[in-house]
Amino acid sequence: MPEIRGRRRQAMLRRRGSASSRSPIVHGIGSAPHAITRMQDKFYSYCNMEYLFVMQVSLRHWSRQLHPGHWGRDCMKKILVGRIAIGVSAGALALAMATPALAQADPAQEETVQDEGGIVVTGQRASDRASLLKKRDADTTSEVVSANDVGKLPDQNVAEAVRRLSGVSVATDKGEGRYLIIRGIEPNLANVTLNGQTASAPEPENRNVKLDDIPSALIGSVTVIKTLTPDLDANAIAGQVDIDTVSAFDKKHFFASARGIGAFYNDTDRTGKEGDIAVGGTFGANRQFGLVVAVNYSRRPSYSEDVLSGGRQTVGGFDLPVELDQRIYDPAIRTRKGAVANFDFRPSDSVKLFARFMYSQFGDKEQRNRFRFFFPGAAGYSSLTADGGTISNTTARRLLRSRQEVTDTKTYSAGGEFDLGGAEISTEYT
Repeated sequence: MPEIRGRRRQAMLRRRGSASSRSPIVHGIGSAPHAITRMQDKFYSYCNMEYLFVMQVSLRHWSRQLHPGHWGRDCMKKILVGRIAIGVSAGALALAMATPALAQADPAQEETVQDEGGIVVTGQRASDRASLLKKRDADTTSEVVSANDVGKLPDQNVAEAVRRLSGVSVATDKGEGRYLIIRGIEPNLANVTLNGQTASAPEPENRNVKLDDIPSALIGSVTVIKTLTPDLDANAIAGQVDIDTVSAFDKKHFFASARGIGAFYNDTDRTGKEGDIAVGGTFGANRQFGLVVAVNYSRRPSYSEDVLSGGRQTVGGFDLPVELDQRIYDPAIRTRKGAVANFDFRPSDSVKLFARFMYSQFGDKEQRNRFRFFFPGAAGYSSLTADGGTISNTTARRLLRSRQEVTDTKTYSAGGEFDLGGAEISTEYT
């Protein structure tokens, strides 16, 4: 039975209860004791700095027990109270996987185990560091989700990207999130900003901002502010949602990413697709310029069927409907197109200039097949029993309707921020 024991200045890897004489392999570490010791010291230094991360372990083929020493328990305590998310090497993670709750089995009761593989240890970030820092430094009660967090989840739009935050829910339409609800307050009392400017509300009957118009792949971060301060807009009665698109200075190096998803929907016998491409980075002698361009496209078919009843009547002691209304929406296809281009110029830490452009198009096309059946009064029923009866003098209608909704949103903005030491000046044109 292999085990890992940790010490403050040494680590030993050994194996017991196996018919094979080969040493177990810890991927990313190697079997040399001095290599393990170096990774142990590195990991212990991270713990002293109160860094937070989540570990994911895949144990294959072997029955294993991992037992930490005192340094392992100390580090686990610091992990629980850490504030900053980082990525660490697999070697450092392997020395901290154990918890004191795991008991060591009696060697006399152990069975012979076949050596067929090694211990595979992988690390995964608990959250994005920028999101945690932004939330910690905020003067209000707020929640932050970053582009890295969104990229891990199959979210279609901004509303679905933030629905997992504490105190936030969404109103859905055809299975997709559309309006944001903060602490249970209706959506038209929340203020939404896009790159610092109030977002438009395209619906004429209310001031709700449709967050399903904006693809999640184009956002850099979303901040949900739950408590108001004097600097916020007066429309933020329920709270405020700040949406920032991607920026080259979020990465601080050249990056390029592409993603494609295909799907087949059994209920509609149609295919869906989604894809996005993002390219950007900083350049110049001092990396003072930044440019990022991103595009997104998605198409999702859906099918829905509703059966409604209108009114009730009592005939022959039976409770019967006055009307039945069946509605079938097929085909129903939603498409999204989006593009973002952001240019930044930061000659110094006290001067930031920017120019931003964003375009999004939301299309919703559906065909409704409606069948309405009107039941007669008491005189129209005969031979009525609990199992059935005869209906006469009734009316049925079938209605077909085709509807198409297209929403185009274009946003242009340019401005700058200047830190004068004792004062800060910001200006922007949209």
